[in-house]
Amino acid sequence: VGGACGMAMIFNSPIGGFLYMFEDMTAYSWPLELTFRSFVALNLCTVLSEGILILMGSSISEFVLYIWQPQENTWCWRDVPVAILLSAVLGGFGVVHTRLCLRVQAARQRVHQRLQRYQPYAKMADAILFAMLCAFLFGVTSTRGHCLSIVKSGIDVSMVQFACPDGDYNPIASLLLTTAEGAVKRLFQLTNWGVHNLRGEVASLVVYTSMNICLTGVPVPSGNFTGTMLIGAMCGRVAGSVLAVLNLDFAKPGVYSMMGAAAMLSSFKRMSFAVVMFIVGATNNLSAMPIVMLCVTVSLFVSHSISAEGYDEEQVKRKKIPFLEPVVPDCLENLSAKQLCDALPAEAMLRAETTTAALRQALAVAQSVQIFPVLHSEVGRPQQCIGLVPRKRLEKVARGVASSPRGSPSGESPNVQRADSAVAVEAPDRFVALRRFVDEVSCMVPANARASRFYALFAQAGVRAVCVVEEDGSFGGIITRLGLIESAHRLEAAKESLPEDTDDTGTEDSEDEDGDEEEGSRDDDKDRNDQ
Repeated sequence: VGGACGMAMIFNSPIGGFLYMFEDMTAYSWPLELTFRSFVALNLCTVLSEGILILMGSSISEFVLYIWQPQENTWCWRDVPVAILLSAVLGGFGVVHTRLCLRVQAARQRVHQRLQRYQPYAKMADAILFAMLCAFLFGVTSTRGHCLSIVKSGIDVSMVQFACPDGDYNPIASLLLTTAEGAVKRLFQLTNWGVHNLRGEVASLVVYTSMNICLTGVPVPSGNFTGTMLIGAMCGRVAGSVLAVLNLDFAKPGVYSMMGAAAMLSSFKRMSFAVVMFIVGATNNLSAMPIVMLCVTVSLFVSHSISAEGYDEEQVKRKKIPFLEPVVPDCLENLSAKQLCDALPAEAMLRAETTTAALRQALAVAQSVQIFPVLHSEVGRPQQCIGLVPRKRLEKVARGVASSPRGSPSGESPNVQRADSAVAVEAPDRFVALRRFVDEVSCMVPANARASRFYALFAQAGVRAVCVVEEDGSFGGIITRLGLIESAHRLEAAKESLPEDTDDTGTEDSEDEDGDEEEGSRDDDKDRNDQ
């Protein structure tokens, strides 16, 4: 909700902020109640922001990327082929930009690991030196700009004077020596053709793109959203300026800046509706919506054909963030629940009636286990799981016994509570009726069920753990969300390394033999599972 409000305020687009978070989380991971919460929050922050601006005697256009432009038909059918070509180029360039950013980040991380003994001073030096490099390159590049008169240019937005006399401005410094939002606002203007000459636009594009790529991984709070938008806007502005220099009757360079920004941003973030709403809302130009949507469509088609994942998805994988895909991965689809059970030591499978010494032993042996199954066995009947208990609650029970309301670590119960009132009394060994502290299992999965049958419980329903039962009803193990994520990551890594470890020599000669061995191994696995 906070992210949606922040994006809405940056672009003065409440609907765009909502669509941004919705596309970022995907519909599979978006809880139904979050829609109304986001709507109320966006309404409140918009009204509150407008009220504060009225009290200050100011306007939203002074603080965010917002341009008041007349509503007119800013493009025609002659611009469609150029827009398609521009979007296709930027769609591919967005993928290249993403890969370069990730490589720079990986290289910077390797350097910081080698300089681990000098941290955090090495990271501080990295940030300071990079800031000095940016200031030097931006300043030197800006000195190549020719001073132009503000009056003769008929500019209605603020520009950067830099080393120019009063009444003049520097066109290159107006793009480099300012914020990304300010530069984008100047590029989107429809009435400032000629303000940024073609040579200055190309120089600004090359320098800013290079520094934007090298910025990745610098240990300072930074984002790449408006930076990527600015790169696309510069590319579109260059294309529009070339057409204008050739005296061709096409749309104004400002419109091509909007096209380029939409194409580049959609390729980088892999978003569609949010990008269109941001661009159209920031420029107050509804007439440009069809051409902007076309640019986003072409850019996403090209980028998806080159790489299936965008910058954010690659970051999630590289940082190994525990994340489940909205649909079951191919590596898990044909695996059974029994094969995906968490590896639990014998001490981690607790009894319904136990002692505090046994609990402390289980916590010490199974340090990586976060959810413990509690089993109950009767004479003549197989072991059955009567519930699950989270690690934090079990630690409190091991210190001292206290009553605990029934919650649900699996995420099924809306009223989840913990035993925060447990008495912290260390006892050498006391009898514990552990069934009072467990959360009853409401989700049970047959041991032979395929992952495609129960994967949605974790990815969409928010379940944290399920109990696996054998055909006779006995306990077969548990599957946790973190365990499922680790299994997916491990199998994906093994799948990616398989071609490198496989020797292609003699593949055709040994194909039949390998097939017989594989069939035999499958039979052996089946016998072991049955046993």
